Amino acid sequence: MKVAKDRIKNGRRRLFYWAAGMLSTLVFWRVYKKVKKENEPVRMLTEDGQLVEVDPRYFTSKGRKIKANELHTWIKRKK
Repeated sequence: MKVAKDRIKNGRRRLFYWAAGMLSTLVFWRVYKKVKKENEPVRMLTEDGQLVEVDPRYFTSKGRKIKANELHTWIKRKK
């Protein structure tokens, strides 16, 4: 009888350790993913049509998304 109780206790303990390990791994993964994403440079298109990478800390506001026809008139063509 005592052997069966010990097995149940050990099984529960293993399950608890496994769940705690998975939970801590998921929390660490989410935090690491957010930190990595914040430091990535953003690719943007300049007025003359060149692609540049800009650090996100230089942005002051979110701005708005421009429409396709505004984009066509905004880009200056090279002569």
